[in-house]
Amino acid sequence: MPQSSSDGSSSVSDSQKALITSRDGSLCVLCGFGTIDITHVVARNSDDHRTVEWIRQVAPSLSNFRKDDASNLICLCPNHHRQFESGQFVLVPSPQVRKVMLDHELSDFAMREDLVTRGESDPGRTFPPLINEFDYIPLRGGPLCIQIHNPTPYDSSLFIFDNLDNRLCPLLHFGASHIALMAEALPHLSNVARLRGQKSEAALPEISNLLELYHRQPNRSDPTPVITVPDYEAFCADIERSNAHPSAPVLPAVPSSTPPMNPLPTQTNRGFMSNITASSSVETRGSPPGPTPIESDVSSQTEHTSDDLYVGEDVQLMEYAEEQPVTWEELQNRPRLFGGDEVGPWRFASADDICRSMTRV
Repeated sequence: MPQSSSDGSSSVSDSQKALITSRDGSLCVLCGFGTIDITHVVARNSDDHRTVEWIRQVAPSLSNFRKDDASNLICLCPNHHRQFESGQFVLVPSPQVRKVMLDHELSDFAMREDLVTRGESDPGRTFPPLINEFDYIPLRGGPLCIQIHNPTPYDSSLFIFDNLDNRLCPLLHFGASHIALMAEALPHLSNVARLRGQKSEAALPEISNLLELYHRQPNRSDPTPVITVPDYEAFCADIERSNAHPSAPVLPAVPSSTPPMNPLPTQTNRGFMSNITASSSVETRGSPPGPTPIESDVSSQTEHTSDDLYVGEDVQLMEYAEEQPVTWEELQNRPRLFGGDEVGPWRFASADDICRSMTRV
């Protein structure tokens, strides 16, 4: 019976696990480590079936492709399993295999179009015999991580590679679906933040081009009819029309916020306002926000500055702006605020105490 993991990402049966384990020699195909996880190439989550559906439509030979097929499962150690699922590296067909796939697709599609043009049925896409030869492409930067590949049933030699492409990983050999690996790799290769390496730069355009070509279908004389909704526009218009039924709730209109009549006064405007209050003439070095007072009626404007020119402004700001400057002598002669009383750990200081302490600093 199929068994599901705790995260719902796997439903591989025991017999299928035994088959994959035997096929890969119970070793990680990337490093040869003996503790393994059965890893899905695509559709790791139970609800992610779109990629599987697309692969089934690529070719008749893939029409029965399933998430738990042996071609969609590989053995990886726990570390490489997590790195593979998080997109830290991808496994893709080697450049030689990608070229064989491209050449065959171009010739095969031309043959299919010719058959359809002559009125014959489309036999569907075919694939050439492909060798199981894959490239390890790191996609994340970070600290240098040196990795050792121990001998496996596929690659019997021991070699060292790293996660920054300083020392390239030789080609790997294991059993997996070439289409599934490319479909899995493309989103990670398209990430703008990926590691710009020699292999990734070469693989991205080739894999993107191949998968785009696999979307094509020859021109058919009897195209698949498109499912349409009768009177779709009329249906939408009827739904969008306001409900005129007496029992329909009517939402009150939300009033729009009234924009401020004038901006807050700037430092220049504050100085200008104090000059207006102190004298009857308007200086030309600055102008208060709002309407400009007429020279012939300066006195009437200055008498009602806060009432006429600054309607709607913050009253407290207006009061601060109209205050006369205080000299040092006036500040020193002001009475004590609280008489220097001490209440517990608190002491209420006077303005004079505050000024003297600031002077000492």
